[in-house]
Amino acid sequence: MLDDYENPLRVLIAEDEAIIRLDLRGILEKYGLIVVAEARNGTEAVELARAVRPDVALLDLRMPELDGIEAARRVYAERPLPIVMLTAFSDRANVEQAIDAGVFTYLVKPFKETDVVPAIRAAAARHAELLNARRAVGVKPLKPLRTMLERVGLVVCAEARNGAEAVELARSEQPDVAILDVKMPGLDGIEAARRILGERPLPIVIVSAYTEEALVERAAEAGVFGYLAKPFREHDLMPAIATARARFDELTAVREEVETLADALAARKAIERAKGILMTKDGLTEDAAFARLRKASQTSGRPMRVIAEAVIEAFAA
Repeated sequence: MLDDYENPLRVLIAEDEAIIRLDLRGILEKYGLIVVAEARNGTEAVELARAVRPDVALLDLRMPELDGIEAARRVYAERPLPIVMLTAFSDRANVEQAIDAGVFTYLVKPFKETDVVPAIRAAAARHAELLNARRAVGVKPLKPLRTMLERVGLVVCAEARNGAEAVELARSEQPDVAILDVKMPGLDGIEAARRILGERPLPIVIVSAYTEEALVERAAEAGVFGYLAKPFREHDLMPAIATARARFDELTAVREEVETLADALAARKAIERAKGILMTKDGLTEDAAFARLRKASQTSGRPMRVIAEAVIEAFAA
């Protein structure tokens, strides 16, 4: 049955197997959809999505150069559109990563001809509903992270596609702050943060759609200074970066008193707890509580960790 819609959907196909691309094109055109471009790998998919501006993208998960999930992430960051992921792998981890990247529907191989067009139409419909809902409540579409940062006057010195690249670029570009996605191919954001901090301490903010306690604790143990939950807005970004830099400055002050980063992180935990006690007890802001601990340390000549532990011992319930 041919497409009944007045304006047939324009579809980008990204699949490294030529036979499957041909099969998909035949199915889509049989049902009245228009195939505007075909990509053989993830990099081509991103470039073609930018060039031909399809209504829907149909991406295979396993492609050379750039996998379907990372391609989807980049395509959606540049211009939000409904994305259908095509794959023989339907395990939970892949599904979660696909959703996090902006994928709307998951089509598992081997697929039936009758499954393909309904999946594409469902993705297009859900995407339209999401945009309409955002407009109804006055929520603007999400901007790419780089755009948000540059709009508030920050300079993006480098962009990494995965955790390993993040570590390499942190080493070569020496940024003042790093913002890492928690779910990245090869090396996740938390492990990348651990390696970056092992080479050169700097404030790091983790960005994630996952906010479960275990993940947040793992990030804190790695030395991460901020955790920003997706979806976030421009006005969420600067406070997260400012807080991360403030906490980093505190750790730098503490680290002057100890020999290793591990000792500094342990001291930081004690200081965080002592700050909380002073904030509750004396109604101080977080910065004022830290300033009081630091002044007591300077006056007494004792490390801040010792001062913090004394506060905890004296006032903790």
